[in-house]
Amino acid sequence: MLNTTLCYLERGDQYLMLHRVKKKNDLNHDKWIGVGGKFLEGETPEECILRETREETGLTLTGWRYRGLVTFLSDTWEGEYMHLFTAHSWTGKQTVCDEGDLAWIEKSRLRELPLWQGDRIFLDLLETNAPFFSLKLRYEGERLAEAALDGRPLPADLSLEPLTAAHREGLAALWGDERVIRYTAIAAPCGAAETEARLAQYLAAQAALPRPTVFAVTLDGRFCGAAGCLKTERENTFGLFYQLLPEVWGRGIGTLSARMALAALLRQRPQALVLADAAVENPASVRILKRLGFERTGVRRERGMEICGFQLAPDGGLRA
Repeated sequence: MLNTTLCYLERGDQYLMLHRVKKKNDLNHDKWIGVGGKFLEGETPEECILRETREETGLTLTGWRYRGLVTFLSDTWEGEYMHLFTAHSWTGKQTVCDEGDLAWIEKSRLRELPLWQGDRIFLDLLETNAPFFSLKLRYEGERLAEAALDGRPLPADLSLEPLTAAHREGLAALWGDERVIRYTAIAAPCGAAETEARLAQYLAAQAALPRPTVFAVTLDGRFCGAAGCLKTERENTFGLFYQLLPEVWGRGIGTLSARMALAALLRQRPQALVLADAAVENPASVRILKRLGFERTGVRRERGMEICGFQLAPDGGLRA
């Protein structure tokens, strides 16, 4: 197994990205990635990323964070342990790279570019300021066949897509299920009219923002829930929610979809105040919010239940 490094230099809401188009026989050909490379004999991860960044960009890092370890496995290429960094300060003048084209890319546009599928997972972890993590990514060709975070399997084919009227049927099944709405603000199972009204409310909230913050959760291309951050009446304040069909409960999809939705918001509103609720008798949701970096703000009695209020930690947790 090789040891390599990868670093994302951050400038405001941008990353310095490398479009790998110059190197022959490059496993990353035409992909957009951070900067980095292989260890030299005797190097530490920090020594390697300082050298590689200087060689590829001309910049000398002065402030960086070691964020995680990615175990990259492939049926085509040699496996590697990739040591992942972000950097926030440096000196020097950016130069031309002989392995590809360097460009500062807005975080909100990054997923429009050709990326490795697994990169989307760790970019969400970086952008939500997750604590140090170990991520396993196993590829068959260019298809992500397996993923695991801190030893726990992740659904490799989970994705979020902007919520639209085309998801009406799935939402009707979701909001019409008493098990799903039990711990939500939805008072009773939704029929067709109630589903249409709630969907219209969500779409109107999205229309007021430059990029989507409310999503359909899909697994293997099939609708399995909804997650997002809804704008509240308070300035720059959003409420995080995640709702899943019962057949996918207990598979880590709640945590992952909530993290992905939160990352989508913070890419465009990094200073947003993010709130969330969880019923005391729903410990799974309480654990998810704590895992995502939310802090408990109080308890109130509502809908016959004790409801814990949470707020995303302003100086830690998920905020970069």
